[in-house]
Amino acid sequence: MNPSRPQLRDHFKQQRRAIAADIRAGANASICAHLSRYIESLDLDLDMDGKGVMVAAFMATAEEVDLHQWRAAYLLQGGRIALPRINPGRTMTFHEYTADTTLEPHRYGILEPESSSGVVAAEALQVVLVPLVAFDRNGARLGMGGGYYDRYLVGLANTAITVGVAFACQRSDEPLPTESWDMPMQAVVTENGVLEFG
Repeated sequence: MNPSRPQLRDHFKQQRRAIAADIRAGANASICAHLSRYIESLDLDLDMDGKGVMVAAFMATAEEVDLHQWRAAYLLQGGRIALPRINPGRTMTFHEYTADTTLEPHRYGILEPESSSGVVAAEALQVVLVPLVAFDRNGARLGMGGGYYDRYLVGLANTAITVGVAFACQRSDEPLPTESWDMPMQAVVTENGVLEFG
């Protein structure tokens, strides 16, 4: 019998949790470097005001890929970043993040922009970096189970490039079970490089 989504989630979370601290640090650095090169290779247009490309990123849990190095470098290069905020009604919005943005922990303990920070319209997002628990060779993604990203990505239609961010050990050799609302990734970045999906 094929494993259920909760069983798969537990398995791949354990895989991720088992990464040694020194290996994790090196993998984080490699992922940030690959991500920088990949976003640059997309050759996206600046916005109408001539400002940098807006990338929706995320703040990691202790076990997820830490994008701190990438965020700092991207802002220095003139890029723009939006971070998610969890709202009542199980909705999520993105808010512009700068070096001066105040972050506060939400109910899951993850840092998010304070409520007074400006909301970034979905159509302004050119790239969306998506956290995940597992992914497969088709770009299918297994998330934490809350559905926040799936609900948000449906509203983006085809206006943004969706990029999963994960460690290589989170890749499933077998196709992941999917539901009608699951949104596949267009690429996934790991410490081994970038995987693009047709």
